[in-house]
Amino acid sequence: MLKYDCCMITDVGRVRTNNEDNFYFNGNYKRAVEQHKYEKQDLIYKGGVFAVCDGMGGEEFGEKASLYAVETLNKYKDDNFSQYISRYIEEANDKICSMIELNNGVRSGTTLALVDITDGKAISCNIGDSRVYLYRKGKLMQLSEDHTRTAQMVKAGILTEEQAAAHRDRHVLTQHLGIFAHELCIEPYIAETVDIMVDDIFLLCSDGLTDMLTDMEIEQILSLKHPASQLAGLLVSSALEKGGKDNVTVGVIKTVGRKNNLFKKIFWGVK
Repeated sequence: MLKYDCCMITDVGRVRTNNEDNFYFNGNYKRAVEQHKYEKQDLIYKGGVFAVCDGMGGEEFGEKASLYAVETLNKYKDDNFSQYISRYIEEANDKICSMIELNNGVRSGTTLALVDITDGKAISCNIGDSRVYLYRKGKLMQLSEDHTRTAQMVKAGILTEEQAAAHRDRHVLTQHLGIFAHELCIEPYIAETVDIMVDDIFLLCSDGLTDMLTDMEIEQILSLKHPASQLAGLLVSSALEKGGKDNVTVGVIKTVGRKNNLFKKIFWGVK
């Protein structure tokens, strides 16, 4: 059985006065919308569900949208991914759309980046531009797919990756939670299942990290032989040092080895 060193941190940053980000870590999330920073770390053996949500909408609407997304996820944490993901997205989206109606049509919403780890396998999905990465053998790979106008233009060959990073529409989302059914059918991007290896690191993050740090800078930090809490802390502090222009949320899930089966070791000498 694999064991995982996990840490998730959300921080308001250096410019914003409110934190519209939130995260989910096996039942833990930022419950107060006015809370500027929240951190959770633990060593786990059975895997679990992890998510980062980046709310939008101004006032407290963005905070509530991301809170609704993680609160709703808590209902499905013990279900199989293939069975719960569609129901979860539909329910979370309906809650946010109901809030929009109650607020006289003032739009709000949230991104979603999610990783489900079960039996040594990881499935990730995303809606919007919050990301999921896998760091393996010195290389950082993006598992998620950005739902932005510029990402569409890169796919179409209109922009290069470098041009997209500086484009004025780089934050214009083509999908997010908080879209009415008659406007768009939300289709999350679901990555291929990953067979997890010892020393793999999964990173979930909001664009408050990726706007401040390049993939190479993130890769350099994850290459350090530090526990998850230090890696997550370094990622957040580096984003703040670069300006911290947005809320910053990161989740680091580091595969640190296998849990020894004491019974087998005693009776059969199995290592």
